[in-house]
Amino acid sequence: MRPASPGPAPWPDVGAPESPCSTPWGTGPSVSSTSWSTRGSSSPGVAAPVLVDAGTGSGAIALSLAAELAISHPEGRVFATDASAPALALAGQNRRRTSEARPMLPVTLVEGSWLSPLPPELAGGVTMVVANPPYVSPDEWDRLQPEVRCEPRSALVASAGSDGTPGLAGVEAVLDQARRWLSRPGTVVIELAPHQEEAGRAMARAMGYLNPFVAPDLARRPRALVGCLA
Repeated sequence: MRPASPGPAPWPDVGAPESPCSTPWGTGPSVSSTSWSTRGSSSPGVAAPVLVDAGTGSGAIALSLAAELAISHPEGRVFATDASAPALALAGQNRRRTSEARPMLPVTLVEGSWLSPLPPELAGGVTMVVANPPYVSPDEWDRLQPEVRCEPRSALVASAGSDGTPGLAGVEAVLDQARRWLSRPGTVVIELAPHQEEAGRAMARAMGYLNPFVAPDLARRPRALVGCLA
């Protein structure tokens, strides 16, 4: 979601080239711009924020945040994880391209699943976790548009969550793991499908997140799940 007031730079500024990695198709800006535009309610006055993009793929969200906050929060840091070594290699190329084009916070790339590869000393010290995990159910895969199905299936398709909601396993994993890493206060922002809105909010509430809500994407569809810990 693009904020109505001055905020993050347009998404194409750090857009990734064509790649075999998952890129935020269609609605990715909702995660990037929703994340820092909502931080004030949970993390006011954080001079040196630590942000984590879990499952970064091409690095677009991590690099967007690193560029957005370079001037206003120069002491901040960004970590980006992915279980795919090729994805991280591409994110590294995009990091170099972005750093040559504009100021940005340091972005550390770490290989591993979701938040598990983060340095142990970050536990309890992460200001915000953002993620665009797979959330398409296996049954939905064949009905996706051809330009979407050109992405790796593993980057888009997820199994059901523990509550039985199709495609919600990745969202649930990030919500669960983020509780260890987030500071208090701290915020998590996760992209999901519009029809997963109610289940996502219920899952976040059950894990202790305060007043979770889902912000809309550019088409005004429910898209970015936001939860806070205090």
